[in-house]
Amino acid sequence: MSQETRNLALAFVLSAFVLIGWGLVSERFFPAPKPAMTAAARPDTAAAPVAAAPVVPGAVPVAGAGAALAATPWAAIAASPRVTIATPRLQGSINLRGGRFDDLVMTDYRVTV
Repeated sequence: MSQETRNLALAFVLSAFVLIGWGLVSERFFPAPKPAMTAAARPDTAAAPVAAAPVVPGAVPVAGAGAALAATPWAAIAASPRVTIATPRLQGSINLRGGRFDDLVMTDYRVTV
């Protein structure tokens, strides 16, 4: 058996050992979170009907305010922490939670010819 063949076989065995070992070790030290049971899934409670919030066209739910509360997009933008951008070609802001570019406008972009 040549040196290269032996090294290749050793690399294959060690790689398989690392992949299988990581699967076993990660289950013990990093357990997967168990899904929470909803009221409908629990056998001891009956599912009560939930009234749906009224749907308002153009409204966006505000994070942390509950599902029943809604606001306009501009109110949602004003309520979140943001970084303002003002350049000759770009204006707007970036949401600091999640780094979303949801309020940027290209000032020199033309929609029509």
